[in-house]
Order: sequence, then C-alpha cells, then structure tokens
Amino acid sequence: MRMPRWITARQPQHNHSLRDDHWHGQRRRVDLLRRFNRCECRSQRRDTALQHYVGQRRRDPVGQHPFLFTVSPLSTTVYHVASGTDAHSCPVTGSGSATVNVGTLGAVTIVPSPATVYANSGGNQAVAPAGFASYGWTISNGAIIGPANSQTISYVAGVSGSVTLGLTVLNANGCGGSNSANVPIVTGFSIHTNVTFTDALPTNATTAFSTTMGLAFDGTNYWSVSGDQTTGIRLAQYGLTGALIATYSPGLDFRSVFTKADGTVLARAYGSPTIYQQTSPVCWQLGITLTGGTLDSQSSVVLNGAGTEFDAMSGGWFRAGTPMAIISAV
Repeated sequence: MRMPRWITARQPQHNHSLRDDHWHGQRRRVDLLRRFNRCECRSQRRDTALQHYVGQRRRDPVGQHPFLFTVSPLSTTVYHVASGTDAHSCPVTGSGSATVNVGTLGAVTIVPSPATVYANSGGNQAVAPAGFASYGWTISNGAIIGPANSQTISYVAGVSGSVTLGLTVLNANGCGGSNSANVPIVTGFSIHTNVTFTDALPTNATTAFSTTMGLAFDGTNYWSVSGDQTTGIRLAQYGLTGALIATYSPGLDFRSVFTKADGTVLARAYGSPTIYQQTSPVCWQLGITLTGGTLDSQSSVVLNGAGTEFDAMSGGWFRAGTPMAIISAV
C-alpha cells in the first residue's frame, strides 16, 4: 500500500527589525493621546495627534506610532477614527475619540462716528473694541487718513452711497476675528474739518487781480482754480490733508470749479456758456452748454446740491443746459 506524502509549508519570513509573527492575532492597548493648543481659534488649523488605541493588527511592531490629522473645525468638534492602516499597510481598527475645543473672540464691533456721514466729508471716525494685539482696517468708497492699524481711525467719505469699513483683529494668542460696517452717505453738501490750505496759485506777474476762484473736492483730491488770463498756472491739486501735490496750466481763465456727485470735476471759464469737464489735470473737455437765459461773462456757475440744475447769480439752467423759468418778485 502506497503511503500518502505530507508536505509541511514553512511560514514566510519577514525582514522586520522588531518581532512580527509573535504578535499575530494578539490585541494591544495603545493610549489615545490628544495634542492641541490651549487656544483653538476659528478658521485656524491645528494638528491633532491620535495614537493607536485598543485595536487589532495582524502585525504590530513594538512601540507607538501616532496618526497625525490636520483639522480645521469651525466649532468644538469630536473626532473619531473608525479604521486605518499602519506604515506596513496592516489594518488597524478600534474605537475612541478626541475633542478639539474651538474658542471664539465674541463680537468684533465697529462703532462709526457719526453714524451717517456727508458726501466728501473728512473728520469721520470709527472705533474698534479695546484690548486686541493688532488691528487692521480697510475702506471702500472713502479714504483712511493716517494709520490703518490702530483701534480708532479717521476717514474721508466718498461722494454717494455708503462707506464700507472692514476690520480684522488678533488677540495675544493669535486668535482672530473680523467684521464690517456700512456707513450711509448723505448727499447734497459736504463738510470738511481740520484741513488747512495754503493757496498755491501765484499772483500774475503783470496784474494784481489774479484771484483764486473756489475750491472743490472729488473724493480723493482738492482742486483750486484762478482767473485773470488763460496763460500761466491756473490749477492746483491738494491731498486730503491740504498739502500741495502739483500745479498746472490747463489754458483756461476759470471763474468757478465744482464737482458732480460721482466726483467728476467741472468748471466754468470766463465768457463761456460751456461747462468744462476734467479728464486729467491738464485736460478739460467740452461738456454741457448753457443756452438761453442771462449769463454774465464774469459769473461763476455751480451745480446745486441735488445735482439737478446749474445755478448762477443771473439765473438757472436744468441739467441738460436749458434755461429755467425766471420768477420775478412783485
């Protein structure tokens, strides 16, 4: 009778520096560790280390090898690991959790003063809460005067709509917060405070009658003009603090300068029924022509607060340049 032949299969060897096969099927307990900063901030990234906890592995080298997770919780969150693999692609399963506490700074308020501002007005302020390590302000439809990284800022309003103020703060632990506020703009007239000007338009060398003919603000710069002749320096540009930026010779004998609600600079010149519109400091294009009525050659012309009509001492014109009815007092 022929006896059966038995073949014994040898267990495969593994080149692990630590004991491998002896751990097959055994259970090990590895502590769950939590690692996160004292202050977990909204929208900031913190690494949470979850080490292997009670689990089963087919092969488990001696020692602890943490799983590292990068998380960005928006609120306090409990994290769980249901399964995973180790560096040798061995499966790991188990149960456990780690809680990441997220702290908040509370409301970051912006207090504008005044609550509504006039078109093109300066001297407006906005105040943030005290006690933060850093402040960062932004503005839309206006200009910040001075530092933009302090608790209180001063700003100049735009010409219409509303001013949008933005604020970002950080505390000593690096936790941040932000907010924004809209400040309505009242149109019709402007108030400028704490701005001092030195007239930069020189007196003409041949006459003592070269006179500054008004001042206008376009939301960014102030402009002054003078009259007497078309030649020479007749236009000056100033910054928000009243400091001179430059002077120009645009070739016009000005009688008035003013702005539209959107900040466009307009002017009237001697003996002309045309309202000129500025396209650059030295370039002025023909705009509306005032027809009919009585317009003195020396008269200044301005736009009314509502922006609907041109006014002069001798009469008024609609925005299109047609004359308005004249009502005589009895």
